[in-house]
Amino acid sequence: MLFAGKQIFGFTYTDSTAFYDIAADGSNIPTEKTKHYTLIFNTFVFMQVFNEINSRKLGAFEYNVFKGFFNNALFISVILITIVVQVALVQYGGKPVRACPLTYQEHAICLCIGLLSFIQAVLVKAFLPVHWFNRFHMKEEEMTDAEEKQAFTSTFRKSFRASHRKSNTSDSGANKVTKRD
Repeated sequence: MLFAGKQIFGFTYTDSTAFYDIAADGSNIPTEKTKHYTLIFNTFVFMQVFNEINSRKLGAFEYNVFKGFFNNALFISVILITIVVQVALVQYGGKPVRACPLTYQEHAICLCIGLLSFIQAVLVKAFLPVHWFNRFHMKEEEMTDAEEKQAFTSTFRKSFRASHRKSNTSDSGANKVTKRD
């Protein structure tokens, strides 16, 4: 979008074009250059939002990034706040953020380009061997009950451990017998 965006969107500005022209009344008028860079900025943020969703599932064959998506209210609220703030910055940010308002169609174009992050994630999982990344390890331990109660995010999300405890206690007694053996 940076290098071919001028041709794609039909912009005719030059590199020396300013981001804003000054109108006779002293107001700032965004130029095509501002529109172009606003489209790039908006697309980049949407790509980041969808990449955050992709990053929820990092396993080799975990293609459904929406599995359990609604179990974390904090994550959903961060995504929604990011989108709202982004649209507000683009629509009302003006000269301080070097942006100009976009039409619904332009927002849709940015959103659709951002959605390509989902396709890219599937392609990476399908074609890059997982063993290339086996040397990178994260310490994965469950939180203790005390740590979970003290965690700030515990008030915003459905407890994963609590949901598993409920499903384990509702299992038949056969599972309890096999665990002792």
